[in-house]
Amino acid sequence: MSQSLSKAADNFGETFGWGYFAGAGLITFESLISRNSSTEYFTKLELLLESIAVTQIITQTLKLSTQRMRPNFSDDHSFPSGHTSSTFAMAASLNGIYGWQAGIPAYVLASIVGLQRINSNAHYLSDVLSGALIGTLVGQGFSSIHHQNKNDAPMLNTFFFFDSRSSALQANIVFRLNL
Repeated sequence: MSQSLSKAADNFGETFGWGYFAGAGLITFESLISRNSSTEYFTKLELLLESIAVTQIITQTLKLSTQRMRPNFSDDHSFPSGHTSSTFAMAASLNGIYGWQAGIPAYVLASIVGLQRINSNAHYLSDVLSGALIGTLVGQGFSSIHHQNKNDAPMLNTFFFFDSRSSALQANIVFRLNL
């Protein structure tokens, strides 16, 4: 990656890396434009903040438990990536709130944050993949809880399976469109 592109990605990742700012801003902007009721606005915001809070509790607990040294040797809080887990929790939450139209771009941006964390030598690939898995599962879990009676919205879902015979983690991506 060129130095200027790397610097831009690093700035983007540091700024966007904590998903609650971007997600809360999008929800606030959309709610103002759509003239949502305060109940609808706070329900969306609650889903996002619950997802990110629980994701960070899990992430920070794992960081303190594993004490993995970062590739750049700056500290022992490498595993899993907190920036990545937050942005994937945000992406899964936005996907749950708005459907695939917001979900796909949010997952792309979350992936950029994860790649930036590797490129800046702050995390190993396993840190980023673990953060992405944690954020996605928690965000989808809270989306399911909040929307269990609202099954009419198109949605992008990711399901993870561990095959103990082959010791492989499998990811299935399902796009649901109710016609």
